[in-house]
Amino acid sequence: MRFYPLILCLALWLLSVCPTEDCSNATDDDGDGLIDLNDPDCRCSPLAEVTGEELIFNGGFEQLDLSRPECQGCISLYDSDGCPLGWTQNSINLHSSCFTESNPAINIGYIAFSNGNYQGMGGLTSLAGGPRIQSEFLQTTLNTPLIPGQTYQFSGNFDLPTASQSGINLASSHRMVILGSNSSEALNSQGSAGTCYEDRPAWEPLGYFDFSNNANDNFGTYTISFVAPAAYSEFALASACCQPDSPAEETLSYYGVDELSLRQATPTPLDNQLIVSAAGCDAEVVICLSQSAGLVIQWYREGIALIGSQEPCLILPANISDGSLIQVQFSGQDNCGLLDTVINRDCSFTPEICVNGIDDDEDGLVDLEDPECSCQDSSLLLEIDENYCPTEISLSLQTNTTGQIQWYAGGTALVGENSAQINLGATANLNTTYRAVVSDTAGVCFATPAFWPSVPDELQFIWTSKVAMCWGDSNACLTAEPIFSTEPAAYNYSWTNAAGSILSDTAQLKNIPAGTYALVISTADGCSGNFSFTVSQPDRLTIFPFADPADCPTENAAVRLRLLTNSSESNLEHCYFDSQNNISDCSLENILYLSPGIYEGYSTNTNGCETSWGPVEISPPEMPATTINVNQETISLGETLNIRLDGQTGQLDSVQWRPAEIFSCPNCLTSTAQPIESQMIYVDYSFGPTACAYTDSIFISTSENRYLFIPNTFSPNFDGINDRWKIYPGPAVERVIRTTIYSRWGSLIYQDNGNTGWAGISDHGKAFSAGIYVYQLDVLFIDGRIKSYSGDLLLTR
Repeated sequence: MRFYPLILCLALWLLSVCPTEDCSNATDDDGDGLIDLNDPDCRCSPLAEVTGEELIFNGGFEQLDLSRPECQGCISLYDSDGCPLGWTQNSINLHSSCFTESNPAINIGYIAFSNGNYQGMGGLTSLAGGPRIQSEFLQTTLNTPLIPGQTYQFSGNFDLPTASQSGINLASSHRMVILGSNSSEALNSQGSAGTCYEDRPAWEPLGYFDFSNNANDNFGTYTISFVAPAAYSEFALASACCQPDSPAEETLSYYGVDELSLRQATPTPLDNQLIVSAAGCDAEVVICLSQSAGLVIQWYREGIALIGSQEPCLILPANISDGSLIQVQFSGQDNCGLLDTVINRDCSFTPEICVNGIDDDEDGLVDLEDPECSCQDSSLLLEIDENYCPTEISLSLQTNTTGQIQWYAGGTALVGENSAQINLGATANLNTTYRAVVSDTAGVCFATPAFWPSVPDELQFIWTSKVAMCWGDSNACLTAEPIFSTEPAAYNYSWTNAAGSILSDTAQLKNIPAGTYALVISTADGCSGNFSFTVSQPDRLTIFPFADPADCPTENAAVRLRLLTNSSESNLEHCYFDSQNNISDCSLENILYLSPGIYEGYSTNTNGCETSWGPVEISPPEMPATTINVNQETISLGETLNIRLDGQTGQLDSVQWRPAEIFSCPNCLTSTAQPIESQMIYVDYSFGPTACAYTDSIFISTSENRYLFIPNTFSPNFDGINDRWKIYPGPAVERVIRTTIYSRWGSLIYQDNGNTGWAGISDHGKAFSAGIYVYQLDVLFIDGRIKSYSGDLLLTR
């Protein structure tokens, strides 16, 4: 809780002095413990593009509570509290042109160019010479709660008009605060009367804005954006506790409010970017805005202003640049932006060691591939010793140069190979080059030309294989065929399996199961080669039968049997039979629609590989059990009945009552209905992945009881009891079309196009004497019928 700042703010408020945060002096000016960018007062709120639905109901105050007589017709300012639907008010007057223009003596007239109703609010009031206090507010429940972290745009029409009485609206501008909360209690019920609205425990300020004293006395539109701090469902608007311009002689601020709106929005800050440059690890860092024309600029470090740094470029000394969070806020005429960057420079350096086979400096280049290890090409000669066996390739260096020798394969050092001759043996890489580098004591090095080894032609073979057709078969084969030799008898073959058993001494190995096999080929000159092969086999064909519910359960619905497989083939044939009737059938489809029962079968692929599956039981489909329940099946005209759909409703995807126009919620499980005639009521509902549709119905009988209470006497003696004669309609009445009163001699003395009621006086204010009068009524009922009623009426005094 912000205790000390609250005391300071309250004290300054009572003195009509409002502290504000200066965002460029690295000082906590308003005493809230937050400095510069760390204070919400200094944060950029860029313009936002409205994208969401309206969250404020009745923001123009046009929808009124017409159930209250004081909220009907030309509403008086002084009897209008609570008239606008959806709003909680505290002594706020609802202005309408018809009342304000007919009462010119009020201190503030109807604001020019207003469109319908608007609220007049007393913002800050001084009572009996005491301190000025917050006096009024508007509060409403949002259509949907705020989303934390989402940007919102608030807008409204405001005017601080010229007053006809002294001490009112002397300030040049007025500051408003918008607040959010999850408390449904009224704003002024939170905390003590001397506590600012902004500091009430359950409320949090969402934003502030100022609107000007308008000499033309007409509305101006004011807009602000903010980021929602929490999922608040309550919204309030009031004068801010602290006002920037509040003359001591001003006793009341009174202003107009209209067309309030709150919607989700997407921020659209000024387009800009940071350009960071540094000439070295010990040099200054220069940070510049890419665009600066016409902008007001302020630079910050860790949220604290760098005093005087308001130019397009910021120059940082090297000793404060490493790891620093640098921010810049810039604003134009109507918008703003905030950019930041962290300055990190790693100036450590690791050189490349050219003989260890490692990328030491992490530049992606190893040993001779790195420019740091470059050497001069020379005429150093390599002597190549190649027998007919690839495992016996050796390299010898022929040179008179003395120094350290290092061998490389593809640019990477062969660690430990430092002699004039190396034997590649089985490590020979046929896809890379080999070279040697000689370095003298002066650091000068020479490299041999690159050598690319190759396998002698006599040991190159083509290998062919044929795998088994089905899982578990033993009909695979392997064949070794020399590429260049035309004398197969010159080679000796020895095939063995994984257990070491000799299988064949020919170039082909036949009728073998899946597994790993070794082959040794030797030549007449004693050179030999060892080879290994793994023979694979097709995956075992497996079928997984699954019985799914019918797409839409009905009494005779077929159930879906899905045959899933581990095979990638799409043309498997599935044969199945019913164990009860022994009826077999075959299909290329993997989804079968079958009647309930027990099934099993087998499946075959194009190679003739077969596997069996089942048995699998298919159960009949289940339909959801639902029932229509009503509190009564017979009603009178105009009455409503409660209706609901009971049973297994948790499975349903949608509900639709028909006819929809008689239901309060046509798509709800529980609703109310008002039939105006006897009729059948239907409910359509669906469920399941394919939205299966079903219908149920119930008959409702509606009687034509047209209840209407017409009093036969009244006493307009101003005692507050039965002072006005009016009709009391029952639920079947749509409205009273016309009320007519005649004297006993047939003279028309009163007529009303509605049911306002007769007070026993003439249009000129003269009271009629006690006696018998005749009434005539024309009444419209909800089923469209119009009926007329007439009778005698006794007026007593």
